[in-house]
Amino acid sequence: MEVAMLRVLMFHRIADPHRTLWLNPGLVSATPTVFGRLAELLARDYYVASMDEALDAVVRNRPLPARAVLLTFDDAYRDFAVNAWPTLKLYGLPATLFVPTAYAASQPQEFWWDRLHRALRSAPVDRLDDTPVGPVLFNTPERLRHATRRLQSYVKSLPHVDAMGVVDRLCDTLNCPSLPTRSTLTWPELRALAEDGVTLAPHTRTHPLLARVSAQQVREEVAASRDELTRETGQCAPAFAYPAGAYDKGVQKILREEGFQLAFTTVGGHN
Repeated sequence: MEVAMLRVLMFHRIADPHRTLWLNPGLVSATPTVFGRLAELLARDYYVASMDEALDAVVRNRPLPARAVLLTFDDAYRDFAVNAWPTLKLYGLPATLFVPTAYAASQPQEFWWDRLHRALRSAPVDRLDDTPVGPVLFNTPERLRHATRRLQSYVKSLPHVDAMGVVDRLCDTLNCPSLPTRSTLTWPELRALAEDGVTLAPHTRTHPLLARVSAQQVREEVAASRDELTRETGQCAPAFAYPAGAYDKGVQKILREEGFQLAFTTVGGHN
């Protein structure tokens, strides 16, 4: 029995970047208005499958309807609950939220790319000459975007511990201001979403690139995120999203050993 093609649409944030200037705009997948139009199109012209249906198709070889689409959201930003889920509910569309579980704790944490963006945007200077990628300018919106992209690419090329050290030093140098308001969903908010029909699945604990940490750290991140999600919400789909899409054969082996049946990366193309 053949499985029909499954299209996967992966989102991060659904937000107006002009209203959340302290967060990296590169993570905005769509504004609420555009997302509403997309949801309407999907409801009209496609079959939006649930994660359970996707697992049935992949693991048990059950057929999917024609024009099947799976909707996934990474990182569990708060705007999923504010802007994405109400629209999805309006059109009766299922979705899966991949949660980096350490960021749901009561003590708010934030992602390194948001810290880096805010440090550059709020800097008391308009250039840095001594950075790992050479001089960077950020005195215009375009130069700020370019500087952020260059530094992010460099950070992602390093082992995780070294990468976070680079971010910390840059933020200290630029006197990065504190986060004005929490950016990620809390456990009570995630429990409410789960009870309302959102499928929750792990996205590690602290969002390291899994190809940039040791095998032991991979296992700890994967297993702890699964266990925390199960303990705190009562549900955890056996699906996983690789942070920034990064993985290797060793990471895949560990996921299989930890009981995961499906994992998602960010490589474009057809399934």
